[in-house]
Amino acid sequence: ERAGVARPYLVDAFVADLAANNVTHTVFATCGAWWDKDATEPHLKSVGEVRKCQEIADAAAVLPGLPRLCAGIIAHADLDTGREKVAAVLDAHAAAGANLRAVRDNANNAGGDEGIFAATKNPNKLQDPAFREGLAEVESRGLAYDCFLYHEQLPQFAELAAAFPNLTLVCNHAGMPLGISSYGPRTWDGPHTAAWREGITQLAAMPNVVMKLGGLGMPVAGFGFAERGKPPTSDEVAAALGEYYNFVIDAFGCDRCMWESNFPVDKASYSYTVLWNAFKKISAGRGCTEDEMAALFSGTATRVYRLGETEAPTTTLPPL
Repeated sequence: ERAGVARPYLVDAFVADLAANNVTHTVFATCGAWWDKDATEPHLKSVGEVRKCQEIADAAAVLPGLPRLCAGIIAHADLDTGREKVAAVLDAHAAAGANLRAVRDNANNAGGDEGIFAATKNPNKLQDPAFREGLAEVESRGLAYDCFLYHEQLPQFAELAAAFPNLTLVCNHAGMPLGISSYGPRTWDGPHTAAWREGITQLAAMPNVVMKLGGLGMPVAGFGFAERGKPPTSDEVAAALGEYYNFVIDAFGCDRCMWESNFPVDKASYSYTVLWNAFKKISAGRGCTEDEMAALFSGTATRVYRLGETEAPTTTLPPL
């Protein structure tokens, strides 16, 4: 079912998608769910999401047959609200979720193109001194920083990485090469993809940056999977996306890349199993060694999100 985000995507639907795949641990990335509407301060509303994810993680850890759901939690924080507020929300996140591993504050803005969603009004958010003060709080707690941005912002992300050499920065969705609106149509040889390749190369020179490979099923990437009458096969997905993902892997190396599902958002384009089979075919097609396969499919994510530190609860919990 190609539902995408048109309906709630809860544990039962997620577990059903995972069923045909050898998934042992999952990482939750903030999506605005379960926020605490009764929070006394607006900047603390997102703590409810972490609390709920930790409840899911603790329940899944003691139920037979389930993977370690939410073994890592990526929380939301508005990093440009002032260091005191950022510190308060990070402390609250840590208290709400033992599996807290990273913070996400998206920067995606296509420079005024109204046909493309912007998470922030400021296309130069990553350069904002107030944002960087908040990011220093993230670094001081040993957390990673996740960010969704568009390809024209990749040079800013590289500059940010240079300013925080001891912080692990995770670039989401392969640096999102835009392919719609004023950036369309999608072509490998076009100027926008060329700018994306240049940005990827610049970013890969920063050793503290890790890349998530996924998310190109979103309409903003311009591949058009969701508009097709018939969902694509894994071969078709691999053929369409392989050139892009291989470019990133060549630049970063397998030990700094991890495959990502981006579900349920990408579910509008293809099924979970089709996507992961496409990832397997891309990896095999480039001749990955056993160690490289392990890095792409589990090792990099395990290292970055410290999944080996996730402990099972000692008490029996109610079913999910």
